[in-house]
Amino acid sequence: MRLAWILTVGAAAACSDSRVTAPVVPPVTPIAACPEGATLVGAPPPDGLRQRCQKSDGERHGATREWYENRRERSYSEWWDGQKHGRFTLWFNNGQVRSQGAHRHGAPAGEWTYFREDGSVRQHQRFAVPPPSADWLAQALAEHPPANATTAAAGERGAPSTSEDEP
Repeated sequence: MRLAWILTVGAAAACSDSRVTAPVVPPVTPIAACPEGATLVGAPPPDGLRQRCQKSDGERHGATREWYENRRERSYSEWWDGQKHGRFTLWFNNGQVRSQGAHRHGAPAGEWTYFREDGSVRQHQRFAVPPPSADWLAQALAEHPPANATTAAAGERGAPSTSEDEP
């Protein structure tokens, strides 16, 4: 009798656990501020899929974010006076990072990493040009803009060195 009661309670618990739950909606991180001379255009989800800082002539100046229809982030990049300057990250639609790296005054800089959709590393590239400090955009927002042209901006891009993680 006791065994039958345990089986009945166990079966009832298993049945009550089969409820349908709503899908998890990823949080959205909108751009908080733009550097002096730039305004925020576009909108994050649910009102839009692209948001960026730009000058009145349309030149990118500050952060840029894009999202997929499912509200997952698609890309993040940093710009200064129309040139990529700072870190960037691209994501797959499933939320895994696709690639990440940095630019310095338009030139590829530092280490770039490319990933497979399952999150494993596909490739690394290292560029001779050093990346800007990770907090350069925060400093620019505090009215300390990045230094002007470096050797990278003058045309020395630095040859990439590639190392594959598979034979």
